[in-house]
Amino acid sequence: MSAASKTMICPKCGATMSRHAEKLIQGPTPKEARQAELGLGGIVLEMHSCPACGANASRLAM
Repeated sequence: MSAASKTMICPKCGATMSRHAEKLIQGPTPKEARQAELGLGGIVLEMHSCPACGANASRLAM
């Protein structure tokens, strides 16, 4: 999992979002397979939430 990823900006209000979870997605699509964590058998998805407006977003871990 990524120890130091860049902050994520809320697409709705522009505030800095809080990263609160990481999820392993197994059985990625061929496109995602190029970014797979080989030792984990899938890709890691970061989950973020906005403390200002409550929006949620996710992205591939960097």
